[in-house]
Amino acid sequence: MKKQVPFVGEEFFSRDAATSQEGSDSELIEQLLEAELENSSWDDLVPASAKARNTRVRASVTRPEGKPREQPSASKTRIDWRPINNGHSIKISVHGNIDLAAMRQWRQLLRETAGNGVHQFEFDLRETEVLSLAGLAMLLLFKDNKQAGSRDISLNQCNRSLYQRLSWSGLTREFIVRPRRDL
Repeated sequence: MKKQVPFVGEEFFSRDAATSQEGSDSELIEQLLEAELENSSWDDLVPASAKARNTRVRASVTRPEGKPREQPSASKTRIDWRPINNGHSIKISVHGNIDLAAMRQWRQLLRETAGNGVHQFEFDLRETEVLSLAGLAMLLLFKDNKQAGSRDISLNQCNRSLYQRLSWSGLTREFIVRPRRDL
Protein backbone atom coordinates (compact mmCIF):
# COMPACT_ATOMS: atom_id res chain seq x y z
CA MET A 1 0.00 0.00 0.00
CA LYS A 2 1.23 3.47 -0.83
CA LYS A 3 2.26 5.77 1.97
CA GLN A 4 -0.29 8.52 2.38
CA VAL A 5 1.16 12.02 2.22
CA PRO A 6 -0.71 14.78 4.07
CA PHE A 7 -1.48 18.07 2.36
CA VAL A 8 -2.93 21.42 3.34
CA GLY A 9 -6.67 21.11 3.89
CA GLU A 10 -6.64 17.34 4.14
CA GLU A 11 -9.25 17.39 6.88
CA PHE A 12 -11.86 18.54 4.35
CA PHE A 13 -11.39 15.49 2.11
CA SER A 14 -12.07 11.81 2.45
CA ARG A 15 -9.39 9.42 1.21
CA ASP A 16 -11.89 6.61 0.77
CA ALA A 17 -13.02 6.58 -2.87
CA ALA A 18 -16.40 5.07 -1.98
CA THR A 19 -17.36 7.91 0.38
CA SER A 20 -16.05 10.82 -1.70
CA GLN A 21 -18.46 12.93 -3.64
CA GLU A 22 -17.03 14.25 -6.88
CA GLY A 23 -19.14 17.39 -7.16
CA SER A 24 -18.57 18.51 -3.60
CA ASP A 25 -14.83 17.75 -3.80
CA SER A 26 -14.27 20.29 -6.56
CA GLU A 27 -16.26 22.91 -4.68
CA LEU A 28 -14.24 22.21 -1.53
CA ILE A 29 -10.99 22.57 -3.45
CA GLU A 30 -12.02 25.92 -4.86
CA GLN A 31 -13.12 27.17 -1.43
CA LEU A 32 -9.93 25.93 0.18
CA LEU A 33 -7.71 27.56 -2.43
CA GLU A 34 -9.50 30.89 -2.17
CA ALA A 35 -9.30 30.91 1.62
CA GLU A 36 -5.73 29.61 1.96
CA LEU A 37 -4.08 31.83 -0.64
CA GLU A 38 -4.90 35.02 1.18
CA ASN A 39 -3.80 33.96 4.67
CA SER A 40 -0.95 31.53 3.98
CA SER A 41 2.75 32.30 4.36
CA TRP A 42 5.97 30.34 4.64
CA ASP A 43 5.92 30.67 8.42
CA ASP A 44 2.55 28.90 8.53
CA LEU A 45 3.86 25.85 6.68
CA VAL A 46 7.33 25.41 8.28
CA PRO A 47 7.31 24.30 11.91
CA ALA A 48 9.37 26.35 14.37
CA SER A 49 11.44 23.29 15.33
CA ALA A 50 12.66 22.95 11.73
CA LYS A 51 13.69 26.63 11.60
CA ALA A 52 15.79 26.37 14.75
CA ARG A 53 17.60 23.21 13.63
CA ASN A 54 21.02 23.61 12.03
CA THR A 55 21.02 21.46 8.88
CA ARG A 56 24.72 21.82 8.08
CA VAL A 57 26.45 18.45 7.87
CA ARG A 58 30.10 18.19 8.77
CA ALA A 59 32.17 15.35 7.38
CA SER A 60 35.81 14.46 7.16
CA VAL A 61 37.74 11.91 5.17
CA THR A 62 40.74 10.13 6.59
CA ARG A 63 43.45 8.43 4.58
CA PRO A 64 45.19 5.30 5.76
CA GLU A 65 48.66 6.09 7.06
CA GLY A 66 51.63 5.12 4.96
CA LYS A 67 50.00 5.76 1.58
CA PRO A 68 51.22 8.93 -0.09
CA ARG A 69 48.73 11.11 -1.86
CA GLU A 70 48.80 10.40 -5.56
CA GLN A 71 49.66 13.34 -7.76
CA PRO A 72 48.01 13.60 -11.15
CA SER A 73 50.35 12.29 -13.79
CA ALA A 74 51.89 14.79 -16.11
CA SER A 75 51.02 14.39 -19.75
CA LYS A 76 53.65 12.57 -21.76
CA THR A 77 52.10 13.93 -24.92
CA ARG A 78 53.90 16.60 -26.90
CA ILE A 79 52.22 18.50 -29.71
CA ASP A 80 54.32 20.41 -32.26
CA TRP A 81 53.08 22.38 -35.25
CA ARG A 82 54.66 24.23 -38.13
CA PRO A 83 53.46 25.83 -41.35
CA ILE A 84 53.80 23.87 -44.61
CA ASN A 85 52.85 24.50 -48.28
CA ASN A 86 54.12 28.09 -48.21
CA GLY A 87 52.02 28.90 -45.14
CA HIS A 88 48.75 27.59 -46.58
CA SER A 89 48.64 24.58 -44.25
CA ILE A 90 49.78 23.60 -40.78
CA LYS A 91 51.37 20.25 -39.97
CA ILE A 92 50.62 19.11 -36.42
CA SER A 93 52.80 16.31 -35.02
CA VAL A 94 51.42 14.49 -32.00
CA HIS A 95 54.01 12.60 -29.94
CA GLY A 96 52.07 10.51 -27.42
CA ASN A 97 48.42 9.74 -26.78
CA ILE A 98 45.49 12.00 -27.59
CA ASP A 99 43.58 11.87 -24.33
CA LEU A 100 42.35 14.15 -21.56
CA ALA A 101 45.86 14.58 -20.18
CA ALA A 102 46.85 16.39 -23.39
CA MET A 103 44.01 18.93 -23.13
CA ARG A 104 46.24 21.80 -21.92
CA GLN A 105 48.53 21.47 -24.94
CA TRP A 106 45.50 21.03 -27.21
CA ARG A 107 44.04 24.33 -25.99
CA GLN A 108 47.40 26.01 -26.60
CA LEU A 109 47.34 24.63 -30.15
CA LEU A 110 43.86 26.07 -30.68
CA ARG A 111 44.86 29.49 -29.26
CA GLU A 112 48.09 29.84 -31.21
CA THR A 113 46.61 28.77 -34.54
CA ALA A 114 43.47 30.90 -34.20
CA GLY A 115 42.88 33.79 -36.57
CA ASN A 116 45.76 33.01 -38.93
CA GLY A 117 43.57 32.37 -41.98
CA VAL A 118 44.77 28.80 -42.45
CA HIS A 119 42.04 26.22 -43.01
CA GLN A 120 44.12 23.19 -44.09
CA PHE A 121 45.54 20.99 -41.31
CA GLU A 122 47.56 17.80 -41.45
CA PHE A 123 47.96 15.70 -38.30
CA ASP A 124 50.95 13.35 -38.16
CA LEU A 125 49.90 10.54 -35.82
CA ARG A 126 52.93 8.32 -36.43
CA GLU A 127 53.90 8.34 -32.72
CA THR A 128 50.34 8.17 -31.35
CA GLU A 129 49.33 4.82 -29.92
CA VAL A 130 46.02 5.58 -28.16
CA LEU A 131 43.07 7.77 -29.08
CA SER A 132 40.61 7.95 -26.19
CA LEU A 133 36.99 9.07 -26.36
CA ALA A 134 38.14 12.43 -25.03
CA GLY A 135 40.65 12.48 -27.90
CA LEU A 136 37.82 11.94 -30.40
CA ALA A 137 35.99 14.88 -28.84
CA MET A 138 39.16 16.97 -29.00
CA LEU A 139 39.47 16.29 -32.74
CA LEU A 140 35.86 17.37 -33.26
CA LEU A 141 36.49 20.46 -31.11
CA PHE A 142 39.45 21.32 -33.31
CA LYS A 143 37.35 20.91 -36.47
CA ASP A 144 34.52 23.07 -35.09
CA ASN A 145 36.89 25.71 -33.75
CA LYS A 146 38.63 26.03 -37.13
CA GLN A 147 35.32 25.84 -39.03
CA ALA A 148 36.96 23.34 -41.33
CA GLY A 149 35.20 21.18 -43.87
CA SER A 150 35.43 17.42 -44.08
CA ARG A 151 38.32 17.63 -46.58
CA ASP A 152 40.35 20.29 -44.72
CA ILE A 153 41.80 18.11 -41.97
CA SER A 154 43.79 14.96 -42.63
CA LEU A 155 44.89 12.41 -40.05
CA ASN A 156 48.01 10.72 -41.45
CA GLN A 157 50.07 7.70 -40.40
CA CYS A 158 47.32 6.17 -38.21
CA ASN A 159 48.10 2.77 -36.76
CA ARG A 160 45.55 -0.05 -36.95
CA SER A 161 43.83 0.67 -33.61
CA LEU A 162 43.55 4.42 -34.33
CA TYR A 163 42.09 3.73 -37.75
CA GLN A 164 39.62 1.24 -36.26
CA ARG A 165 38.47 3.68 -33.57
CA LEU A 166 38.06 6.49 -36.11
CA SER A 167 36.05 4.29 -38.46
CA TRP A 168 33.86 2.86 -35.67
CA SER A 169 33.07 6.37 -34.44
CA GLY A 170 32.22 7.56 -37.95
CA LEU A 171 34.96 10.18 -38.02
CA THR A 172 36.29 8.87 -41.32
CA ARG A 173 33.46 10.93 -42.86
CA GLU A 174 34.59 14.05 -40.96
CA PHE A 175 38.33 13.81 -41.67
CA ILE A 176 40.63 12.44 -44.33
CA VAL A 177 42.14 9.38 -42.63
CA ARG A 178 45.27 7.78 -44.03
CA PRO A 179 46.45 4.59 -42.32
CA ARG A 180 50.11 3.79 -41.84
CA ARG A 181 51.67 1.55 -44.45
CA ASP A 182 53.45 -1.24 -42.65
CA LEU A 183 56.27 -2.46 -44.82
